[in-house]
Amino acid sequence: MSFEAVRQIAETRFFNSYSSQNAKAHGAVAFVEGRDIIQPTKSLSNNGTPWVVLGVVDGGSRERAFNRGMRKTSGFIRFSLYVERGAGTKVIREIADYIDSIMGFQNGDDSTGNLGNLYTQVGQLRQQSDDENGYLKYVIDFDYDYYE
Repeated sequence: MSFEAVRQIAETRFFNSYSSQNAKAHGAVAFVEGRDIIQPTKSLSNNGTPWVVLGVVDGGSRERAFNRGMRKTSGFIRFSLYVERGAGTKVIREIADYIDSIMGFQNGDDSTGNLGNLYTQVGQLRQQSDDENGYLKYVIDFDYDYYE
């Protein structure tokens, strides 16, 4: 149940605060990994608009206390960020800063009804690709601990 709880909290936390209309989002459309994602391509309708994909990578769970059934689950929440190749890194770094302001150093259950608390750390930004189908790709990872 902890993976589903983490997924619910992470998605709720992000989508309740994220707006593609925010100046730092640069119009980036947000998707959830594992859902029907059709990678945007440069066309007249989107003109190479940036986009973001949210995913959760579960690292495992273990008991925290004897005779209490308390568990700690760790892993990371990954955002894959895409901007048009040649646009430079300023746009991608501003999007990463905006996402970090929503996800970094947060805790709680975000009113999802889950019994545990999700604690996230500061985001870690890394470049993944110079040219992935015409897009520059970076990822920002947030290590998490979920206590239930």
